[in-house]
Amino acid sequence: MNDNHQVPWKRISIEAVAIVASILLAFAIDAWWDRQQQYRLENAMLAAVVDEINANYVALEEHIAGNEHTLSLNDQFLRGTSEEFSRLELDEIDRMVASLNTAMTFNRFDSAAAMYAGTPPPDQSGIHLRSQVSNVIRELVDVVEDHHRLQRAQDNVRLRVAYHLVGESRNGLAQVGPTAARLGPSVLNDLRADDELIAAIVDKAHLQRVYIREMQGGLILLESVRETLSSELESRL
Repeated sequence: MNDNHQVPWKRISIEAVAIVASILLAFAIDAWWDRQQQYRLENAMLAAVVDEINANYVALEEHIAGNEHTLSLNDQFLRGTSEEFSRLELDEIDRMVASLNTAMTFNRFDSAAAMYAGTPPPDQSGIHLRSQVSNVIRELVDVVEDHHRLQRAQDNVRLRVAYHLVGESRNGLAQVGPTAARLGPSVLNDLRADDELIAAIVDKAHLQRVYIREMQGGLILLESVRETLSSELESRL
């Protein structure tokens, strides 16, 4: 073969290596960019879950305090004497009667947590974090299940109170507070004489205490998971 027609293998090899290298580099850049996008999405979802946990934490604290206050008023009603009732102001009678059929029930926020738990994790850490968030969702679901039982007990008390104050009219339930004020302290003695009502109040109070313990357990879990997620988020930023 003539030297003038010799194939430039060296140049071709260098060009081929350069082409392959550029393709591999492009793939590597794409993979790096995809990972960066995935981690940005992961961080955004983590931040949303932390915000949602904070909202649930505040709501649980408020519901615990509200139920404890109601239980305190119920206890005053169950232990109070006619003489003590006679010294109450009308607005105090209203609050006491209203507390008999009141229980604050918790409605969870879990849309961000559910979305996060359902997305593929970018790494091993993501698997662990999703497991913890799933536990939070299950805990909050359990709390809500308990509040359904409490609501049924609350309805039983409400019907007995309404029977005494406004008769059996379905439209009279909203008038319980004002009617109690107009009737004065004697209404508390009349309510206390109703054994079925007392039994219903005691049942509701028991379920409220169970419910409070469930919410307190939820607070502990939320605090633990919040710290873990917040620490992970700070380490990523």
